[in-house]
Amino acid sequence: MDDETKSFLVSAETVFRFAGEKLANDFDYSLCGCGLWKSVERELNSSLIWYLRRVRNIADNNRKPIADINPSARVDYEAGNATINLNERQRGSIEFEGKMLGNIEWLIRTAQDNNVGREIKPVFQNDQQILDFILRLDEHGLAYLIKQVR
Repeated sequence: MDDETKSFLVSAETVFRFAGEKLANDFDYSLCGCGLWKSVERELNSSLIWYLRRVRNIADNNRKPIADINPSARVDYEAGNATINLNERQRGSIEFEGKMLGNIEWLIRTAQDNNVGREIKPVFQNDQQILDFILRLDEHGLAYLIKQVR
């Protein structure tokens, strides 16, 4: 976990503690949830999305775009009714654009149809339990848990 992710978690906990001590009992705690959601989103971008970019040969070991890949070339995955371009870049930069938590959820939810499941399977070949957790569609799977955070 990097320092930026940790700062999201500290912010969420700070708001939670302050609200619990200083504000009315009917305080809307969704503000605290934003820090948690951004932490999950950031970590999934650093792990799953980066890995898929590596599999598609557009990212290196340092999570950076490979220099000779055209930044405007599309590297798409279908995710429900959406198309997610893993080669999308930040405006005015060569850095990759992070994927939003909802898009990551749908990418996982449709993993059997869009090849994500097949592409991540080699990583977990010796740990079927983790692979099952990632690809499961019921209340015990990653997509369901992401939806609960959103």
